[in-house]
Amino acid sequence: MPSTPSSAPRLVLTVVATCAIAATGLSFTHAATADRIAEQERRAVRRALAEVLGSSEGAVEVESVDESVLSRIASADPATPVEAVFRMSDLDGEMLGWGIAVAPRGYGGPVRMIVGLDSAGSVTGVKVVSHRETPGLGDKVVESGDHLAGYAGIGSSDAERAVKEVDAVTGATKSSRSVRDGVLAAARGWRAVLSEEQSR
Repeated sequence: MPSTPSSAPRLVLTVVATCAIAATGLSFTHAATADRIAEQERRAVRRALAEVLGSSEGAVEVESVDESVLSRIASADPATPVEAVFRMSDLDGEMLGWGIAVAPRGYGGPVRMIVGLDSAGSVTGVKVVSHRETPGLGDKVVESGDHLAGYAGIGSSDAERAVKEVDAVTGATKSSRSVRDGVLAAARGWRAVLSEEQSR
């Protein structure tokens, strides 16, 4: 049945109204869940910080460094984004080390990870917080405890050489490189800034 001239504007109006209602609903949903999502992300980072030091979450005090220190650390390796730096201590205030949140570029996007360093600048652990790597290939790198554990014990002073000794995962070269780049960014930040900051 051919449409009448008045049915076309009615159809357009219906589509526009439906889109407006859907957009309003999405906006309200986002506003209602944004705080919960942000809180879950904070908890995931806090768990990762404790994990890279081999501590329980309740046994670690976490303090963010100020923006000027973060900026200096980020400039030590401009190719790899440094998103946050945390000074970690035990409940008695004894310095445990540092947690550096980095986001090196992987195959599918940024690989957000926490690199733990002890007070001497050695890697205590690596934990991936979020990624978009290819299932079955790249995600083997960022979710494999064995691969990530290969970075533990690398000292910041010899990191440039030592990271090359950690085997890349076959078929996931770019994802392997992203983890390596994140560890190197943390090591460079420690050498350039944190090695002096921890004595203050």
